[in-house]
This record gives sequence, C-alpha cells and structure tokens, in this order.
Amino acid sequence: MKKRKVQRAIAVMIMAAAAMVSLQAPAQASSTGILTSLRCDVLAGVQSHCTTGVIPANSSGHYIRLFSVGAFVRLYDWQNGNQVYSGYPWDTTVTGLYGYYYAVAADTGGSGYVQICNDGAYHCN
Repeated sequence: MKKRKVQRAIAVMIMAAAAMVSLQAPAQASSTGILTSLRCDVLAGVQSHCTTGVIPANSSGHYIRLFSVGAFVRLYDWQNGNQVYSGYPWDTTVTGLYGYYYAVAADTGGSGYVQICNDGAYHCN
C-alpha cells in the first residue's frame, strides 16, 4: 500500500514538472533567420513522458516537422492548448500552422524521443 502511494507521488511530480516545462515562453527565430529545433527524451522505467520547449511554426511554410522514435507524440498549440496532431510520426510535417507549438511524447514500452523543428531539415537536424 505504501509503495503505491510513493509511486503515485512520483507520478504526480513528473506530471507537474512536464506541465511547468510546457508553460515556458516561446523560442524565437534569430535575427539571421536561423530557426529552431527542440528535442525531449523518454526513458523506459525512469521518465514515461517528456515535453519539448515551444517553437514558432515556420514563418513562410506554416508548418512544424516532427521526428520520433519509440514514442507516441501529441503536438499542441501553445497559445490555446488545442491538440493539432497525435500519433507515431517517425518523420511527419504538420501544415497550416501559424502560432507557437510544443510536443509531448509518451513511451511505448521502451526509451524514445521526439524532436520538433521549423526549418525543413531532414530529421530536424
């Protein structure tokens, strides 16, 4: 019984930390036009969820690219909290976006990660 309470308390702390990360201010493109790529990792048995930082959609193509391995991913609009994508994106482009976005990844039984970018680079590198 006590072990279950400890596990529940740890899960609540992890969820609270993930929520705090998702509330951070959006990243901005630099004055040179170099855009942003952000990544977070899920670790089997250690961290079952992670949240990337916030980036703006590509300013000319209006998209966010997602690359993921071993994680189920949800992409959210930072300003209104609406989910704009969910799935196993391996390499996916979500179009029609104009605001700021972040991704939440959940493990699927092992370690994995999600990376989001707005520069069109292959695998968000």
